[in-house]
Amino acid sequence: MGSTAISDDDYVLQPSSEAAISRANTLFPHLLEQEAREDPGRIVAMLAKSADITQGFQTITADEFLRAVDFTAHWLDSELHGFAPDETISFVGIQDFRYVILEVAAMKTKHPLLLPSPRNAVVNTVSLIRATNCSKLLYTPELTHHVSSLVEAVGSLSTCGIPTLEEMLEGPHQPYKYNATWENNKNDVALIIHTSGSTGAPKARICTHAFLGAFICLSMLTPEVPGREKSDLSRVKKGELLCTGSSFFHMSGIVLGFITLTQSITVVYGPPHQPSDGKIMHDILKSLPIAGSINAPSVTESMFLEHGADLQSEMSRLKHICWVGGPLSPRLGEYLIKNTNAVIWQLFGSTEVGPIPLLVPPPEYWQYFEFHPKLTPILVETELGSKLYEIVYRKHLNPVLSWSQPIFHLMPELNEWRTRDLVRRYDGPLPEGVGPLYMFERRLDDQIILSNAHKVNPVHMELQLQSHALLSGCLVFGEGRTRCGILLEGKSGLEMSDEELLERIWEDVENANATVPEHARVPRDLALVVSGERRLVRAAKGTVVRSLSIKAYQREINDAYERSLNSRF
Repeated sequence: MGSTAISDDDYVLQPSSEAAISRANTLFPHLLEQEAREDPGRIVAMLAKSADITQGFQTITADEFLRAVDFTAHWLDSELHGFAPDETISFVGIQDFRYVILEVAAMKTKHPLLLPSPRNAVVNTVSLIRATNCSKLLYTPELTHHVSSLVEAVGSLSTCGIPTLEEMLEGPHQPYKYNATWENNKNDVALIIHTSGSTGAPKARICTHAFLGAFICLSMLTPEVPGREKSDLSRVKKGELLCTGSSFFHMSGIVLGFITLTQSITVVYGPPHQPSDGKIMHDILKSLPIAGSINAPSVTESMFLEHGADLQSEMSRLKHICWVGGPLSPRLGEYLIKNTNAVIWQLFGSTEVGPIPLLVPPPEYWQYFEFHPKLTPILVETELGSKLYEIVYRKHLNPVLSWSQPIFHLMPELNEWRTRDLVRRYDGPLPEGVGPLYMFERRLDDQIILSNAHKVNPVHMELQLQSHALLSGCLVFGEGRTRCGILLEGKSGLEMSDEELLERIWEDVENANATVPEHARVPRDLALVVSGERRLVRAAKGTVVRSLSIKAYQREINDAYERSLNSRF
């Protein structure tokens, strides 16, 4: 097997500017203090008051952000009296800016803060709590029932409701002294996050200030490429409004919360009491002069394909549209290219490696990405001549370049990290100065091997169907069987029977069948509708967890294969 990458000897690489280096090497509490001092009235966040976007937005300025952090840090000191400074605390709450406030306040008090997803199964959150030796859980009252389940499962876990957002913002202000420095404290624990769980149970990741600084500031530090545009968060400019439905507890949401400081931007969020879907994002676009959007593929697809009919003027105003967390459907990509002049770009990476530095491809190649020529990871070919590569990171010999590899701040004991992400190299002609281009193929774990040894990439068919107006998700199965099947999850609120839903979408399944090899096609008797309260299992970022979803529906899958076999005799 071969590999390709730029070696350490080839690097003539410096971060984009001294100012960027200084900002990246500043602890986040100090960045906030600097922002509040230099531009106290700058709006860092706008929060929808309710799902009815006409009710308006609550704004938070840099000065209010700092005051809320200091109030919360003092509150933590009083609430955690007797706790050691390095003792882990955790927080679960509704989706509002208290997440970001609490993150910075915990840094000031030097308590590692674990952020488990409220959507996790109780057993997964219990595992995270035990793995991090957490003994104190903070929460918002809306999650009281979830917290009670955690306490019952863990046993020795004390709990406390946190102040309201209004109390944090409007409470008496007493500055909270923070004496930590980058040189002395960059390797202290800043946050504890967890992997999305898209390939199984979530795993805790201990984040130091150095890791977070590299992860969040990578786009600022990555040098420009003459004549090309970077596919990263440097696209978001000061003074512009960026809307997102990203969850505050997921790494993408954490990053967006902190770039309000590192890049002095304004992030617009949906309402706190329900996930931000395509309808809410549509309404935000109608209400504010939004310059850019960063959302999961499902939200982006719903926003433009289901609710985009009256967004013509808003789409002409958009400067960029980004998706994160998984592939975008071909249907939406083509729609955006035809109906907007916005730059279509993607954030591709993981909780461990951060956003991989990429360049924006020409519009007609929107579904591909191009690695930054000076920051290309190692690409290890899975089979000789296959043009299918696993993305691998090997630690730079030169420590000066450590800012470009967040993974080795997270796991300094390692010299290599295999991402298990597979990409396929584009083999056609390209414009001069462009390429090579790659497309995400699948995770190493995704491949299905049938009983006849045929191999199936389920992502090909799933991509064709994920933007269907009647579906909220789908999943191809068939490991160890002779044929593939598919789980089809109807959208919530559909008033039709399972058989009617299958009838309505079967033509689209057949069209998807036509795009894959014969051995990967799904017969109708192995198409199962997921409906009612039982949904496909999803990770924190909203993507379907393949292994857990198949496990949840294993009985139905077994029954379907049994019926299919019997029908042939």
